[in-house]
Amino acid sequence: MNVAEWLARSGRIHGEREALLLGTQLVCDYHEFARRAATIGHNLQETYKLSPGDRVAIYSGNSTAYLEALYGIWYAGAVPVPINAKLHPREAAWIIENAEASAVFISEKLGDDLAVVMPDCVQHTLCLDNLDWSKLTEGNQLSEPVCRDIDDMAWLFYTSGTTGKP
Repeated sequence: MNVAEWLARSGRIHGEREALLLGTQLVCDYHEFARRAATIGHNLQETYKLSPGDRVAIYSGNSTAYLEALYGIWYAGAVPVPINAKLHPREAAWIIENAEASAVFISEKLGDDLAVVMPDCVQHTLCLDNLDWSKLTEGNQLSEPVCRDIDDMAWLFYTSGTTGKP
């Protein structure tokens, strides 16, 4: 079972329905959302050599690209590690290192500050709002989400209070 199967099924059954909106502006329907996620998944495997179970952090504010990246990670069988965009870059770096994330999706706004403290485990930094992003959503795609075992990790969340590390 892979969480991305929900999106793949919605793309097949309800492809023409609105899926991602920016305010009242339609970004894409379910068919296009599933296609983009499947393409991101393919590129994560082929271009960035990520394998099922690899951890991929997302350090970005809310956006439709965030959701595409999240489902693309699942399509590839990897494990998303969402990081609150309000955390300080040093706190985000601690989570990335502790999770042993090999790749990080970032927004340009947060990426410059994170780059200064980026852990050594990160092999790839992928920006959600520049030309590299549009390249990641184009090209070949996975026909189906990578099959995962029932006991495999789906995603990894870090939570904390105000007094210490998560």
